[in-house]
Amino acid sequence: MSPVATASPTQSTPRPMWHVYAALAAAVVASILSQSIQQHGTFAALSNATLLSNLIAGAAGMMLILPGINVAIASIWQSKRNSRARRNIYFWWGVGVATLQVLILASRLGANG
Repeated sequence: MSPVATASPTQSTPRPMWHVYAALAAAVVASILSQSIQQHGTFAALSNATLLSNLIAGAAGMMLILPGINVAIASIWQSKRNSRARRNIYFWWGVGVATLQVLILASRLGANG
């Protein structure tokens, strides 16, 4: 009988990249929808190419710059200079921003009744 390889909590495999990309994509989409409602009061801004490109640029920029700053600060510690730490930072920023934007969107839509 061959031994079964089990990962210890300190040596677990890194999060798959598609999880990170999905979290970041969800955050960008939620940010675009939330900003459209906040700035224009409707989803109609999504049909205007110029407004949509501005919303995408703002949301994508936020999802690259803020976690990038977090990665830079975390890289001060040698133990955080690995792909697993970077993936976790980007993943949790995506989850956090998406959750926050959905809550903002829900409160805006709920307030408009």
